[in-house]
Amino acid sequence: MSDPALPMTAYHCQRLLPASYQGAVFANSDPRVADIKRREATAEPQCRKLDLIRKLDQKTLKHYDHE
Repeated sequence: MSDPALPMTAYHCQRLLPASYQGAVFANSDPRVADIKRREATAEPQCRKLDLIRKLDQKTLKHYDHE
């Protein structure tokens, strides 16, 4: 945990913003955009993760749609 006496950095501020307002880190070497390449060796694990996120999102939308 960070020291509350220290000033807030750009990292701290980014955590408070919605993803659509967060910046991307660019480099002069490949890959030019940080974390753009998948970490998995194949697309299958990444697709499973994305499917799970999609299902969880749909479940959440259904839950809040009924309130």
